[in-house]
Amino acid sequence: MPIYDQGYQRWKGELQRYPVRWWPILRHGVLDIVKKRKYLILLLLSWLGPFARGVQLFLQRPARDLASSLGGNLSIPGLGGIFADGMDFYYQVLQQQSFAVLLFVIFVGSDLVARDRRFNALQIYFSKPLSLNDYILGKLGILGSLVFFLAWLPLILLWLFALSLSLRADYLQDVWMLPLATTLYVLLMIVVMGLLMLALSAIGRRAIFIAVSFIIIFGYGPMQGVTEILKGITGNDYWGLIRISGNLGDVGRWWFGLPNMNDYHPALSLALLAGICALAYQQLRRRIRPIEVVL
Repeated sequence: MPIYDQGYQRWKGELQRYPVRWWPILRHGVLDIVKKRKYLILLLLSWLGPFARGVQLFLQRPARDLASSLGGNLSIPGLGGIFADGMDFYYQVLQQQSFAVLLFVIFVGSDLVARDRRFNALQIYFSKPLSLNDYILGKLGILGSLVFFLAWLPLILLWLFALSLSLRADYLQDVWMLPLATTLYVLLMIVVMGLLMLALSAIGRRAIFIAVSFIIIFGYGPMQGVTEILKGITGNDYWGLIRISGNLGDVGRWWFGLPNMNDYHPALSLALLAGICALAYQQLRRRIRPIEVVL
């Protein structure tokens, strides 16, 4: 029977759902990064800092044992806590790794959406059973994978290494919450830095202008100097809220159990970061529109 003589027929096959439709975007994006030698070299170099910190933990163990045997506490004035191994030690490592995270977010993220817009690849993406949230989640996952590899993984490995050394009998009581604090803070970094970079990439088309805009808006370069000048003139710490990077640092110190360095509570910084994420997500939904392709 010809097909035009047949009436409506119910589909007799089995419908399948794909809850991880963003996975191909993430997988191809990560594979595209690891195929480039320059990124591999930078990834390896970014681990030199955590490796040096691991050597520091290993070398300070005999010094601590000696101090314990003498019945004293090891402290060397002027070294700024170089022999520290508590939550402040891990927070310093995380801040050091933030520079590598910033570089990779700029190098990789500035062209993630802009390249698709330049080459009209959005039509190809959204001709598939792919939603806008799937597209955003896939692109965000690319940056998130880098942040986890650069910030979360080295910190957790350092924590496990320190536990294996058993620097102190009560060491676990001091740092037991490190995995939770690190995971929450790294997730916050991914959402804030990732959504902001994707939003800028969806607005601009040239990677260099997107990178410069991200550096300024995030709180580095001229913004950092302006913030310090305003704080010095007015004597008001609230000017620090205009720096996104400063707000991230405030929340990080709060979650790591470290003293607050400002007059305001870090919860205010967290609320501002949530608002920035909401604005960036709204901008992404406005600039990236699914386009139906009819062949």
